Amino acid sequence: MNGTNTGPACRIDASKERLITGLPTDMYSARDLGGIWGVNGHYSKVLAEHLSEADVELVDTATPDEGFPDTVAHIKSRFEDYLSHAPSVDVSVLFDVILHQTCPVHFLKQVTDTTEHRILIAQPLLAEANPVCMNLQFLSDPEWRHYQLDSLDRWSRLNGRPSLWTTGAWAWGQSLTWLTYTLKGFGWVVEPDSIMARQDPSITYFYHWYATFKPRDER
Repeated sequence: MNGTNTGPACRIDASKERLITGLPTDMYSARDLGGIWGVNGHYSKVLAEHLSEADVELVDTATPDEGFPDTVAHIKSRFEDYLSHAPSVDVSVLFDVILHQTCPVHFLKQVTDTTEHRILIAQPLLAEANPVCMNLQFLSDPEWRHYQLDSLDRWSRLNGRPSLWTTGAWAWGQSLTWLTYTLKGFGWVVEPDSIMARQDPSITYFYHWYATFKPRDER
């Protein structure tokens, strides 16, 4: 899992796996958007195992390494390009990808337009004191992770000035209010029983959030 294309191996997140295994099994197609980095298609594999009769595809510009699950079709493409003509699926998986999209509202519109029944979301969210979607520039210093970024104010004061809109230089900081109301505007609501959250004790201004969304009119 720690190969040249997939990036450094990441810890498998049991909460993400629980979102997947909580899906109804009568789903017959699923799309994992961006599931290569650090995990080489692991969550797509869990999807294929749980939804044993489903066609599962993973869309990513990265090339998978050896060991990529043979039960999953790899679509090498940018999300916005593929979703502009992709067929609808029963389930879409968005694990740590919304915050890296240049136009996150447009991206969510594309996802909701091409998903029939469930959207699984896991990503860091800003503390609710900041009910917004704001751009957070990463430090240009490659050692930025060694700083104690314990507040958005400190993040801002340590900031560099990236010159390109690339995922290596920036991310959106999004609040729960922003995320849920954006999806609600597209006709999707969260399933309350699916919600999980995890706080990193060393960082106070964001937390990790997990949930399943479904169409508002679906019982």
